Parts: sequence; C-alpha cells; structure tokens
Amino acid sequence: MCVKMPVNCQFCASKTKTKKLSMKNHPFVTLRSWLLVCLIVAVSSSACQEDQTKTNAIARQKGSAVVELPDLPDNAKQTEVDINDLNFWTEGAYFYVVGLVDDRSNQWSRIWVKIQLLDENDEVLKFDGGKEIVVPTFSDALPPRGRTSFFAGFPLAKINGKPAKVVFTDAFSMPVDPGAILISSSVGGVMILTQAKPGDSTATFEKGWAVSGIVENPLPDYTVDSLRGEWLVYGSDEKLYMSVLVVGQGDNPSLMQERPGSLFPLEKIRVGGSLLYENMPKMLDSVRIGRVELHVFDSRAFKNK
Repeated sequence: MCVKMPVNCQFCASKTKTKKLSMKNHPFVTLRSWLLVCLIVAVSSSACQEDQTKTNAIARQKGSAVVELPDLPDNAKQTEVDINDLNFWTEGAYFYVVGLVDDRSNQWSRIWVKIQLLDENDEVLKFDGGKEIVVPTFSDALPPRGRTSFFAGFPLAKINGKPAKVVFTDAFSMPVDPGAILISSSVGGVMILTQAKPGDSTATFEKGWAVSGIVENPLPDYTVDSLRGEWLVYGSDEKLYMSVLVVGQGDNPSLMQERPGSLFPLEKIRVGGSLLYENMPKMLDSVRIGRVELHVFDSRAFKNK
C-alpha cells in the first residue's frame, strides 16, 4: 500500500529549539545574517517564489500537491525507533499526521514507519483497503541514532470512517552508505509583515516567517554535494504542525545558501528560507508559528537492493 504525502515536505539531526528573534536584542543577528534574512524576505515576495512554494506545499489542503509514494521495499528490515511530537488532525478533505522519528540503530539507514488510524472507539480504520499505512521519512541518509520526520495527508474519501487517533505499529529500514554527519545550529526566524491595506503602513499582518540557521560539516572525510533540509514548524501551543523538505541545489532551490555549491569538510555556511502561512496547514492561521527547527542531511540516490 502507498501513502499520499505533500510534495517536498522535510529535516536532520540538530535538536536546537528556537524562538522568534528580535533584531534589537538577539546576539546572533550579525550583518551577514541580516542580509540573508532581507534576501529571503525579498524572494518570498516574488512571483517565482510564490509559484514554487505553492507547488511544493499542501495547496491549502485541496490536494493538488499530493503525490503517490512507493510501497515499502520487499527487503526492508524491521528496526527500532522512537516516535516523538506526534500530531494529527482533520482539515478540509484530508486527515494529516506529522511526527519525529528517532533511530535507535547503529547503522546508516533510510526509514519507513507503519501507522494505523483509529476512530473514537479505538476501532482500526481502513485506508485504501488496508489496515496499516506505510509512511516514508524524509531523510534518505540518516546517520546512526539520527533524527528525521514525516508529514502525510490521507484523503478522507479513502478512509472507511472518521479518524480520531493515530498509533505507531512498526518501523523498517534499508541500509545506506556512510557519509557526512551534518549539524544545524543558531536556528531562528523573524516575522514577515505586510500591509493589511494598500497604502496604510500602520496596519500590518503576519505573512509568515523568514527562517535561517548555520549548517556545519564537521568531519574531514566527506564533501556534501546534495544538501537537503527539513524545517520543523511548531505552533505557539508547542505542537508540531508541519515538516517541510527543502533542497539546497538546482535551478530553483528552496533552501537558500549564502554560497552556492558543495559544502566542504570542516566548513560552515548560513542557510535560510521562508515559511508562508498561505502554504501551511490552516491550523497555523489561528495557532501561529511559535518556533522552528532545522534538520539537514546529504541526500543520496535510493537503491532498492
């Protein structure tokens, strides 16, 4: 069975927790970081970025950006993981599930989790005819004891009842080659404010957040050629509401880097992006963003072997 997930939704191994930054009193807001934030805000307002984020997001829960993902590989092996910050809710025509996955193994891997949807009487519901749903995590190169995330939307029309709960049932993994272990730090964001009424600078509303952080490649052995990230978006109620996969390379990257190209051994770079409410779950319209986290990894081509 396959699961449907929002396009380009992802994060890595840092456990830094962040709050909103104030330009006046935060010691980390240097000229370089401020310039990157200004660039992010400017790009967030452009038509090109609007088109990209709308394509890659959940299209305000209308399902136009939901795609099919492959089934669990036949030769995947059971593995031990911990599920944290699990959250789920019904919105529009979809039932959404998001959570963190902490790997307990000592090997490099790619992980899938199995979940069940329950109704209010704890009866297991069927999705697309099956009682278990396979959900892939975002990182395709998770280091030993690493952390990744998942975010999935299930059409209510394919569920034989009204989902009210989610339970984790199992986890599976495939080995991947060792590589760079990346660290994210100094992660935070500032509000993107825009005029509520044209010409009235006194009336503003929060359009989203411009987010940034530092990514470090601390080991001397590996160059990172395919930087990927997962922005984790927490509400002001401290619940996790979205995990978004962002890409650092290509013609239209969604993870902005202060310097394009590879991340070399022992190097640090600043990265950033924008999180706009119009491209996030509607729950955040009222809850609002409380903090963000960033996980980063070096992407690999998946080999089903």
